[in-house]
Amino acid sequence: MYALHGCLCEVAFTAVWDWCRTQDRRLAGHSSLWALPMYATAIYLMEGLRAMLLAQHHSLPVRLTAYTMFIYLWEFSWGVGLRLLGACPWDYSDHRYNLGGLVTLEYAVPWAVAAFIAEQHVIRNTLRIRVRTWTPAALLGRGHGPSPPQAAPVGQLCLSDKDLICSRPWLQPSFTRFPDCECFT
Repeated sequence: MYALHGCLCEVAFTAVWDWCRTQDRRLAGHSSLWALPMYATAIYLMEGLRAMLLAQHHSLPVRLTAYTMFIYLWEFSWGVGLRLLGACPWDYSDHRYNLGGLVTLEYAVPWAVAAFIAEQHVIRNTLRIRVRTWTPAALLGRGHGPSPPQAAPVGQLCLSDKDLICSRPWLQPSFTRFPDCECFT
C-alpha cells in the first residue's frame, strides 16, 4: 500500500513539476522501480514515528518538521546507496540548494505536504484496514480456536472519527485503539 502510494505521488509530482517548467501537456510523470522499496520502507518507518510523536502530544508543525527531516535523511541515504550501485535515478545537482545532488531544500515544502498527506490519510487509513482472519478450523467449527460469529456483521465505532468499521463474519478487526481515538465494540 505504502509503495504504491509513494510511486503514484512521485509520478504525479514529476508530471506537474515538468509541466510548470516546460508546459508539456502530456503530464508524463516518471519514477523508478527503486522507488517501490524506498517509499514502502520510508512510510512504514514514518508509521512508527507518527505513533511516537502523537503519543508525546507534539503539535502538527513539530511533527511535519520531524517527518520532513526524516524524509531528507531517508532520501539522502538511499541516494548514496543507489549511487554506489550506479543506479540513482535522481540528480539534484542543477538545483540551487542541493547536497551532493542527492537532496535539495527546494523540495522542503512538497515533502512537508507529502508528510501531511501520509500522516493524516495514508498511514491513518492503512492502519484501519488491518484485519485478523479466523483459522480454517475455527471456520468449520473444529479446533480449539474461537468459533466465527454466527450473527450479522459486527461493527466497531471509533468515537472521535465517527467511523463505523464493519467486519464480515469470518473477519474480525485486530485493533481496539487508534493513537488518536478510542474505539469500542
